Amino acid sequence: AEWEREFRNRQTRLNNDSAAVQFRRDELLHGEIDGIVRSLRMVQGAAKEPRRFAVHRGASPPPAADGSAIPVWIRDGWEASEKAAVEAARSAGADDPTIHVFAPRRSADDLRRLIVEAAAAEQALDARGNPTEPEGQEARRSMESRRARAEAERDGLVRDVAASAKVSQVGGGEVLLASLEDRLRVAGEASLARLFPRFKEADGAAWPAAIKRARDGAEHPLQPVGHADAVERHPVCRQALAEIGAGASGAALRKALAGAPFGWPRDAVDAALIALHRARHLSATLNGATVAPGGLDQNRIAKAEFRVERAALSVQDRLALRKLFQAADLICKSGEEEARAEDFLNTLAALARSAGGEPPLPSPPGATDVEDARRLAGNERLTAIRGKADEWEGRIGEWRAAAKSIAERLPAWRLVERLAAHAEGIEEAAPQLREVTAIRDGRQLLAGADPAAGVRKALADLLRASVRAGFEAHEAAFAEAMTTLDANEAWHKAAPADREAILKDAGLAAPEKPDVATDEALADRLDRRSLAGVRAEIDAIPARAARAVEQAARLLEPKVRPVTLERTTLRDAAEVEAWAERQKAALLKAVADGPVLVN
Repeated sequence: AEWEREFRNRQTRLNNDSAAVQFRRDELLHGEIDGIVRSLRMVQGAAKEPRRFAVHRGASPPPAADGSAIPVWIRDGWEASEKAAVEAARSAGADDPTIHVFAPRRSADDLRRLIVEAAAAEQALDARGNPTEPEGQEARRSMESRRARAEAERDGLVRDVAASAKVSQVGGGEVLLASLEDRLRVAGEASLARLFPRFKEADGAAWPAAIKRARDGAEHPLQPVGHADAVERHPVCRQALAEIGAGASGAALRKALAGAPFGWPRDAVDAALIALHRARHLSATLNGATVAPGGLDQNRIAKAEFRVERAALSVQDRLALRKLFQAADLICKSGEEEARAEDFLNTLAALARSAGGEPPLPSPPGATDVEDARRLAGNERLTAIRGKADEWEGRIGEWRAAAKSIAERLPAWRLVERLAAHAEGIEEAAPQLREVTAIRDGRQLLAGADPAAGVRKALADLLRASVRAGFEAHEAAFAEAMTTLDANEAWHKAAPADREAILKDAGLAAPEKPDVATDEALADRLDRRSLAGVRAEIDAIPARAARAVEQAARLLEPKVRPVTLERTTLRDAAEVEAWAERQKAALLKAVADGPVLVN
């Protein structure tokens, strides 16, 4: 009995400590999912590059990481709604690698009960200690059995909730597979493609052989990975040159090229650096001393400092650069090419960003080559720009045309979104709402003729009709209320000034005719007063009219008291008679204390 009393006291305290129960539930549930995530072993490509997950919990999105791990955002139905989790995944950028895991709120009451029961049993065991008498030992064994049973059932529920967790990614698409491990593995593979979109440029198992050939001075050191062209033309080598710019350490290069968007194996980066150094495209110093070609190995790369060997530009190259800068509306005089290169690249990057955006716009066009050029300096930067001159001149025209279309169509689309938000719940608007979703999800705003024009007109017509119908219903309800008031004796006897004050206090006023002549005015009207708000106003009119009658009656009879008749369902004459007798008795009793107003 003493052990049972101890358990019940602990159980009561825990039942009243919601914060402690919530903390333990989160610890168990997130620990279960976290354990599953961390048990997964992911490798990418033929290089079998190991990948890891970065687990994040909480209401806010994962913070920006270093780009070396797949972010996993874990939430549950106790702290967020499934709709919010889906919306977070749906609103993520197209390149967002985050995996969204949502554990539904299941068996909540049973889980809470078992958490409390297991914790109460544990506390009782700690409090009572290890008795020596047989009865006490038997009581302890019973409590240990209760704890073990509660823990087993609790852990089973936690595993069930974790196993039912939904896994989704950018766009809100759910991964549908039998086990959470399989769902996470498939989602992880898709996230790797987003996190490291350039991984395939360095994927391969033969990089160690390339390193050996580069150290030995072979004519085509990267031939084992399928590259028999000039060393500097391999994507990894080009990126290494871009990253080095005016100078960089080997450790910094390894880190940068191992992170997003590359994720390249260390052997690939080392092979590129050794091959470039052997071919004299790079100079390397170690502890202030120059490393001779052929003297660089993997052990020395981390501490080495690299610089790109400068290239020369011809007169024709500089003329081509000035022509390209002019296409971007930048004035560049002879000798100013290097000074204007930064402005040109900034302009080009801004044009790329302006040619796309968030849905329903197409994704901004890729400009990794622009970013590569920005990392260079001096003649190396100008050489890179010169090599892209013809291609970039064509892009400038395309991106400007896209930006112009965006400026023309986006304001109208914003209006469509406002109208669509107010059309939710209107059955006739379902086709248009599906069309709005299709335009947004398909990023179709710039596709051919303006796709938002037709849906805008259809939504506006439906909403305009709904607003006008709401006004007419509001006007009719107000007129009916005023007719009821005019027929009331107390209202009729009240002074005009009193009636005006009562109407104002009760919130009874004739509705103002809405201005919905234009689509913009219609959206503004709905933003100020939604269709649901108008319906609520109409529904409130009878109660407001009753309150006005009551206030008018009080002016004539200050002691008047409202009396509400019994509301019930009457099925036959006998029930009618009985109900009437009850109301009569209630009214007689109430009127004995003074005048009453019947509601």
